[in-house]
Amino acid sequence: MFGSENVHSVTLVIDADPGGSDEIFYLRKMPKAVTIKNAYMVSEQTQNAGTAVKLQLENWGTAGTAAAGTPVVYVGGTASASRLTARTPSAGSVNASYDDVAAGEWLVVRYAEEGAGWIANDRFTYQVDYVFGLGA
Repeated sequence: MFGSENVHSVTLVIDADPGGSDEIFYLRKMPKAVTIKNAYMVSEQTQNAGTAVKLQLENWGTAGTAAAGTPVVYVGGTASASRLTARTPSAGSVNASYDDVAAGEWLVVRYAEEGAGWIANDRFTYQVDYVFGLGA
């Protein structure tokens, strides 16, 4: 069944303030077609109502130049239900309409700040789990 028990992961660590909101981090160009299974984000600091960062997984197609879909919507943010607690993994919500990624397409992570944005001494880890094969 498409190797569905063979889960692969790719991880992004952001350990310094990127200097602004709406930054893009290229995560991986997929060598084969994959299905996104999960995404997780961990913050070193607890977010609050006025200061937070959020990350979103986007598919930027084979050219790697513009969003072609959002496999995982934002994780984190200032809304009370979205805030991250220090060193506590938070799962993203996989969008079934865009969880299939074709061979050669780029996965990127969009970084966005809310309120005051970056918290001093923060660090974010973002992990994406996937399996080879579409609809796996």
